[in-house]
Amino acid sequence: MNRIILPGCLALIVFLVAAFALTPAGLLHRYALQPHGITAERVTGTVMDGRWQGVHWQGRRLGSGAAGLAPLSLLTGQPRLRFSLAGEGVDLAGDFQLSGQTVRLTIGEGRIVPGRFIAASGESAALLNTPVRLRDIDGVFDSTGCVSLSGALSGDPLGALGARAGLELPVLSGELACAGQAAGFGFAGSNSQLTLDGHVRLDGFRAGWRIEVQTEDDALAPALSGLGFSRSGDVWSAEGQSGLRP
Repeated sequence: MNRIILPGCLALIVFLVAAFALTPAGLLHRYALQPHGITAERVTGTVMDGRWQGVHWQGRRLGSGAAGLAPLSLLTGQPRLRFSLAGEGVDLAGDFQLSGQTVRLTIGEGRIVPGRFIAASGESAALLNTPVRLRDIDGVFDSTGCVSLSGALSGDPLGALGARAGLELPVLSGELACAGQAAGFGFAGSNSQLTLDGHVRLDGFRAGWRIEVQTEDDALAPALSGLGFSRSGDVWSAEGQSGLRP
């Protein structure tokens, strides 16, 4: 009897695994991703090797990519999707894990162009159109917002501005963190000409920010004034809000 039952069980397991591997990626998208505001213009392939074209989050286009479900993650009740996403202003790869109404996003390395998602004009738009590199991102979000968030970012948004003004401005770096229930990040940079500190809070569909620059170099005055900074002694400051692009 055992000689019959054991091969039968193995055959059933093989059949179930094969059936799962051939499940259309569209089903995964409909039941696991759409409830979290992720849509796509077209989904092809299987849950093990799917392709997503025209990916949008909360109506904002991100690009196109690929994803595959880790089968063993289903045994824990926390499906984990390994993904890559590329488009205009974004190049990311990492894991997307679901646990009830909670989402965990991890990214080893990536790149985004903030100006692709945050509306701005004039010199501010030029600063936001510089790529920002992300590293070791680990964020947990639920229906209330940001639960935990960590990771590093770096970029050179001041480089183009400095080149036009004949100045050498610092590269900026910072850390991601929750700001209450919103996501946010602080950043800083310094060199012999200035020290800069700032923070950004992404709350709903708006980005609130504040930046302070400390410098004794009057050659920076025209550039800082053009960016909307106001001066108090050796400290220049600016703050405001920007809407997210559709």
